[in-house]
Amino acid sequence: MGTSASLKKKVYLCYSYSNNIYIDSLCEKINKEGFQAIAGGTEFMPGERILSVSESIIECAYFVLIISDEFSQHMREEYHTALKYEKNIMVFIKSELYKDKELNKEFKDRLVMLWDNATELSMKIIETMVGLRYKYPERGYQLE
Repeated sequence: MGTSASLKKKVYLCYSYSNNIYIDSLCEKINKEGFQAIAGGTEFMPGERILSVSESIIECAYFVLIISDEFSQHMREEYHTALKYEKNIMVFIKSELYKDKELNKEFKDRLVMLWDNATELSMKIIETMVGLRYKYPERGYQLE
């Protein structure tokens, strides 16, 4: 018997629209690991209302920030909402961008994971999510 979608821990994915190519595949992989991925600020569940971006972040257990080309204003707002509500935040930054002084300043007290291509990003996110499920099933961990 599968786990009901409403009982699965929700994972909010914050990303730029240039990542749309591989986000659907990533969501499928996260869902197969027993979580419920929320991408694009909305979740579509039969019989439930569509939540706003802020409501989706508030209801999620984990917040995954993916920075591949820019850290746009809407991404910053979503990230700050996750901080405000003390969500478990995981930050994945494309390796070539981590030299950016603004990004270093923004994430100076936070552990970030670097990646070079979509395959590596997917692998690192899934490894992190699997680790959360098996090592810390009730509370997760803060990356600070």
